[in-house]
Parts: sequence; structure tokens; C-alpha cells
Amino acid sequence: MLFLKGGKIEMKREKREKMTKVLVVVMTIVFIASILPMFFAR
Repeated sequence: MLFLKGGKIEMKREKREKMTKVLVVVMTIVFIASILPMFFAR
């Protein structure tokens, strides 16, 4: 029982880490997309 509970908690942690990684990637893409027009404007 304890082992199963620990596994579930670890699964949740892994999912959260994946979500944060996806968020970081999305934020970087949005950041680059917002900066690119400034470079092209020059």
C-alpha cells in the first residue's frame, strides 16, 4: 500500500515536471515570437 502511494505521488511529480517543461517551452516560443518583429522592423 505504501509503495503504491509513493508511486502515485512520484507519477504526479513527473507529470508536474513535464507540465513545467512544456510551459517553459511555450513561454520561450512566445518570447521569441514577440521579439522577432522588432528585429524585422529594423
